[in-house]
Amino acid sequence: MTDQDDIRDLCFTYTYHLDDGEFDAVGELLADAVLRPTMAGVVGEDIRGAEAITSFYRDQVVTYSRGRPMTRHLITNQIIRLDETGTKARSTAYFTVLQRVPGQEYHVVVGGRYNDEFVKVDGAWRFSVKNIVAEHFNDIGNHFRISDERAARP
Repeated sequence: MTDQDDIRDLCFTYTYHLDDGEFDAVGELLADAVLRPTMAGVVGEDIRGAEAITSFYRDQVVTYSRGRPMTRHLITNQIIRLDETGTKARSTAYFTVLQRVPGQEYHVVVGGRYNDEFVKVDGAWRFSVKNIVAEHFNDIGNHFRISDERAARP
């Protein structure tokens, strides 16, 4: 596998943990990273450390049966660029979140970009920055605890 394949797998692992409601695993995956959640018109505070990141997801993501958010996070159009040393990389990708909560149809909840940074430590790639830029919102309230005012900003 190439470095790009390893980074892509890391990104996909993040989404699988989210969709399964495994927030401890998300926190561990991002333990050495800065989590930077942003949305149109709003930049959140940086979140650091496994415990703080786990708490962020537990507090913000709405869960249903067996602690799952009933989502599917899709990553598309991913571009990965390694630096000249081969130990740092950047990625940009679109994300689309689909959700089917009880009593509703399967639909798109939110879309945006992941602008991520990575570092290779002891031969393994790790997130150094996870920047989630949410841009397009539908019914976000069933997925993420956010005020309507913040979600409606351009």
